[in-house]
Formats: sequence, C-alpha cells, structure tokens
Amino acid sequence: MDRGKRIKWKLVFMLLTFLLSGCGTTTLFNNLEETEINEMIAILKQYGISTTKVIGKESCALLIANENFSTAIDLLGAHGYPLPKYQTLGDVFKKSGLVSSPLEERVRFMNALSEGIALTLSKIPGVLKSRVHVVLPENDPYAEKMVPSSAAVFLAYRQDSMVEDYVREIKYLVTNSIEGLEFDKVTVSLFPVTLPPLPKALGKSDTMCSIIGIEMTEASKMQFFMLLGVLIAIIIILLISMLWMVMVANRKKKEKEIKVENLAEATDMPLTMSGTAGQKEESLD
Repeated sequence: MDRGKRIKWKLVFMLLTFLLSGCGTTTLFNNLEETEINEMIAILKQYGISTTKVIGKESCALLIANENFSTAIDLLGAHGYPLPKYQTLGDVFKKSGLVSSPLEERVRFMNALSEGIALTLSKIPGVLKSRVHVVLPENDPYAEKMVPSSAAVFLAYRQDSMVEDYVREIKYLVTNSIEGLEFDKVTVSLFPVTLPPLPKALGKSDTMCSIIGIEMTEASKMQFFMLLGVLIAIIIILLISMLWMVMVANRKKKEKEIKVENLAEATDMPLTMSGTAGQKEESLD
C-alpha cells in the first residue's frame, strides 16, 4: 500500500473515531433496581436530558450521553439519588460460624438499630437523605449514676416539603424504636436542600422526539442527521475503496496472466522455426 492510500485510511479512521466519540455514551449508574432507575429517568427527563436503560438479569444500568454526564450527576445528587443503601437487622446479624465477642454484638446491634430507623425516616415524603446515630451506654447495674441513652437524627429534605412540621412525630418515632430512650434525649437536625429549578416551558425547538427508538430534542435532531449523513458517507467511501481495490487486483492478475502467456509463446517460437527449416531442406533434396 503506497503513501497516498495510507493517508486516506488514516483520515477515514480519524473520522470514524470522531463520529463515535461524538455519539458516545457513559454508564451513569449500574447495579440498581429497575424502580430506582425509572425514578431517575423521570427526574432527568424533566430537565430535558434523555437516557437509556439497560436491564440485566438481576439489576439495571443507566446510560447517558458524555456531554450530559456532569449535569446529570449534580441533578440526581440534589434529588437524593442514587438512594442510600440501608442495612436491615437480617443484614447485620447474618449467620456466621465465628463466635463474636459481646462488644462486637453490641456494636452490631446499635448499627442495626440506626440503619433500621434511618430507613424508616427516609420514607417520609420530602426526605432526601437520613442518618441516625444511636448511643446505648453499657451501664453498670451497681453504679450510683446511670448514663441515659441518646440518639441524633440527621435529615436532608426538600425545602418545598413540610418535614420541619413533623419534628415532634419524628422524635416520638425514634423514642419508641429504642428501649429506654427518653424523648428529650433525641436530637433532630434538619437541613433543607434547594433543588435546581426546572427549565422553562419546552418550546418547539426543545420538545422531545423519538427517532428509531432514540429520544432526543428537536434542537439536536439536525445534529443527529448530520452525524448520520457523515456515517453513511464514510460507509460509501469505504465500499467504493474496497471495490476499487478489488478491480485493481483483478486487473493486475489479468496483466500477469497475459505476461505469462506471452512468455510461453516466446519460448515456443524457436522450436517451431527450426522445425520449418528442416522441412524446407528435405523438400530441396
């Protein structure tokens, strides 16, 4: 392959790389439940960001265009996604063949209580994230002064919700979930979160449309067709180049066959001429 052909194939490869990188997608999240993936898709769709859901055997993944990756992370993080993973009592107290010390059992029990209460609080409408820290001091039954149990609750909630109106109910819930805990020993800390504003009403140029199963905005439709046209042009160029190479190879093959035939005829000529001369001498005699 000469230098001109090498340059041509390099240019084609560069165009293909650019095209694929422009249409590339990135895995935003994976190993999540389909319900959670659907909620994330609904949130991003409100902001005009299209995504692709990939369903696996036991979990799902969410794919997104490279240029929307950072924006999607910020938006979903503001809405509390992906949802925190809380451990249940069954997760904490898994059956094990090893013997645990009393201290390890106590720590695991406190962790199970904290995770279970945090999971319950996360179901309150408007709560984005919840954490609970439980302190259960190991008091000596013969001590003169007993150290009371305590709990601290952290809640990050949507500012437009009414979570702050339910602080008393939250404290009662935590108090009744932990044995020996008093109402005054529960602290609830609330942190409002302002969500990013929704985009303006979608106009004609920003309405969503679907082309061969791919969701996109009207504004990006022209770019999609341009990229599709470039891809078709590259495929046509490749086909023409392959056809031209096949034709050149066939032509060279035919020229080689013709040269071989000419060489064979040139080799047989002396023998034919000598035979003709012998016949002429015999006729003279």
